Amino acid sequence: MWSPPSRRGGEWAATWGRPYCVLLCVFASLRFKPFVMTDAIQAFLAMGGYARFVWPAYALAAIVLVGLLIASLRQLRRAEAELAALGLPKRERA
Repeated sequence: MWSPPSRRGGEWAATWGRPYCVLLCVFASLRFKPFVMTDAIQAFLAMGGYARFVWPAYALAAIVLVGLLIASLRQLRRAEAELAALGLPKRERA
């Protein structure tokens, strides 16, 4: 098993600056992270067994928020059109 060199005399920085050490770290992370990440994603999506209640609630909240955004934008355009009909200039936007 590989062990890091001693930290004396800048040997530590010199070893970690070598390309093969960087490649070793990259290949090790590519080899082991996907399995851990897949399990973590599955556990998150399962929500501890409550996924069938949690995800529809999130979807309903997202639908309501998008609906409110659309209604607000329509009301804004309607108000701007009324102001334009009265001959008032549009408010400066930042």
